[in-house]
Amino acid sequence: MNIHSAKALNHSVDQYKLLSSNAGVGAVINTRLGFSVMPLSIENWKFIQRVEKRLLQNPNMTVEEIEEKAAVEVVEDERFLQYLKKDEGLPNLSCLVAIPHMQINEKFNTVDVKNNPLYKKYLEPNDYAANSCEDWFVVPGIVFPRWMVSQKTNLLFPYDYWRDLWKNRFRNLFSFAPPRDASSPTGRVFIKDGEERKEYCLLTQMPFVLICPNGHISDVPWDKYFSARLRDGQGVFKRGYDLFGFSGCDCEKGGKHELFYSENKNHSEGFGLLKCTKCQEVVSLEGIMNLRPKCSREKPWLGKENVSFEKDKECKVMTRDEDETMRVALVTSNSVYYAETFSSLYIPKVSISQCSGFVLTEQEQKAYEWLSNNAYAAFLVTSPEKSRLDYWTESYHHDSDFVEELELTADIQLSDEEVIKVKSRFLEDDKMNREGQSDKIEEYRYQEYATFTKQKSLSHKKLSFHNVVLPDSLTPFFSQISQVDTLCVTKAQTNFYRVSIQQPVRTDDGIIYPEGCKIYGSSPFKVRVLPANQVFGEGLFFELNRDYLKQWCLTNSDKYKNRDNKLGSQVSMVLDTYGAPAFYVLHTLAHLIIKELEFSCGYSSASLTERIYYSNRMCGFLIYTTDGAEGGMGGLVWQGQPELIERIIKKALIRALNCSSDPVCWEHDETLNYAACFSCCMISETSCEYRNMGLDRRALVDTDFGFLKDLL
Repeated sequence: MNIHSAKALNHSVDQYKLLSSNAGVGAVINTRLGFSVMPLSIENWKFIQRVEKRLLQNPNMTVEEIEEKAAVEVVEDERFLQYLKKDEGLPNLSCLVAIPHMQINEKFNTVDVKNNPLYKKYLEPNDYAANSCEDWFVVPGIVFPRWMVSQKTNLLFPYDYWRDLWKNRFRNLFSFAPPRDASSPTGRVFIKDGEERKEYCLLTQMPFVLICPNGHISDVPWDKYFSARLRDGQGVFKRGYDLFGFSGCDCEKGGKHELFYSENKNHSEGFGLLKCTKCQEVVSLEGIMNLRPKCSREKPWLGKENVSFEKDKECKVMTRDEDETMRVALVTSNSVYYAETFSSLYIPKVSISQCSGFVLTEQEQKAYEWLSNNAYAAFLVTSPEKSRLDYWTESYHHDSDFVEELELTADIQLSDEEVIKVKSRFLEDDKMNREGQSDKIEEYRYQEYATFTKQKSLSHKKLSFHNVVLPDSLTPFFSQISQVDTLCVTKAQTNFYRVSIQQPVRTDDGIIYPEGCKIYGSSPFKVRVLPANQVFGEGLFFELNRDYLKQWCLTNSDKYKNRDNKLGSQVSMVLDTYGAPAFYVLHTLAHLIIKELEFSCGYSSASLTERIYYSNRMCGFLIYTTDGAEGGMGGLVWQGQPELIERIIKKALIRALNCSSDPVCWEHDETLNYAACFSCCMISETSCEYRNMGLDRRALVDTDFGFLKDLL
């Protein structure tokens, strides 16, 4: 690609990958040209800015008005929106906005605005020029890592040096992007606006970055590293060494060291050399991966090209009061970025009320929503630790006080009987917490689970399903199987991690979820819009017979006891909290059915996704596919017919009896998985919620204690 402008750095990213494990805010993305860039935080996204501006002007805008005036697509999922407001601490969050379709013109590497559906629908009819709307459909980013080497001279300087060198020589930054060495012409020329211009050598980014578990990321400060190695030698590799605070030492020939980078092609990158071109001192990069400096606290995804990166005030180890350290990683390493996404299955409001045991009328539902989403949400801003019961007792001495406020503020009138129903529904969450059900994600999933299990069918434009008649052979093991003709899944990203994914911890006060780095840089109180994606699809829902499974766990507790004891702290919080044996049965069965669907109807396992419902009150799973993943044509639902699903389950169990890696696989006895490998149980990690952990086919088909051995 021979483009001499900032457009050369444009890179087309699937809208769904921007909320995934490798391309979100703060990730390091490798572009087509070979340069790495980092997407900036969401307050820098133009389509987010437009919506927030409109909402500040008129907070009561309808969905249709937001879409028309801001040229966006609003994602409608009220349940998900309220969850994010409450549990992610975003009290002023008003709407979710779909990431627009982003396509690049292959010839010129420019944003293809004219073919964008939102441009055609909202902007073109109002005579907006396509070139004036280009920023509306892109996610901005910065070049990262920032230290770069000239391909011709091998000189190593930070991005700012190379940019200033170009600007001082040519008076502007035209043709500097992608970054080039202004002192090294290639000998070639190109034509711009009818004028012949020289072409200059591209720069190459250094392949190393420093990352910390709290999400910070930095370049290795190569000038300080070079000087520190000359002065302190191997002491630089001491844990907690203050590399970023190193004052440095000047070159004995005068001024700063001028670094020359040489990479030994016969070895890995770790055996490169840094050399000062003035004093000829040399420092080897051997052992660079052992560098553990004190954290820089830098958050470059909040910065801009010409501004110093923002920093946190401190960076402490999560479990103790000491400064966190950073690790060296290659920019292509998976440890550089782990996105924390949350997906939500759309549930109609009526179903949520029915699942809770309180069937509210339309008027009662309006009152409940005002009480939860307005009155109580405002109360939490100043008293975040207070419960719903605290709010009610402090705000209303009598039920009549609530009736009066409801009528004055929301123009809703309720009878005494209706007030009791709304109040009871409102206080239910506190009751569940006192009973120990304080896992916010478990509670959210339970609403979905109860929607499937407490009604035989549902017909809604975003969720439609009906139960099938269970074959006699399956009735002892399954409570129900449902064909889900239509479902809608919304996904949003709130946090991200580096080095490793932080695991939730169960305490006496409930389950505590770790705080990752946020995708926004402003105060949570200023966040009114979050990017999200919503897709439609189809699926199959399975509920296991909880009574039979409970009895199986009791009967086979001795056989599974030793296995359970080996789990330790390495497995996920779910297994430790709700028990391992039943989870192995549930999770492994979901995987076996997904793999069998590959053989029976042609769905690849990568196009199917599991959604596990497991706790002390749930035992089921949903297998679904969505638009763009070979689904949406009814093929998966078709497999839910009684005679077909019976055949699929039995064939899956028969295949699970043998594995090409047996007997090694069958006798596998590690902590995360037992009798499971990619030949028999494991599937694509994008399809598995637990990253292929907690699997054991023997729990299902072992002739001695298998849960479904009678189906063989």
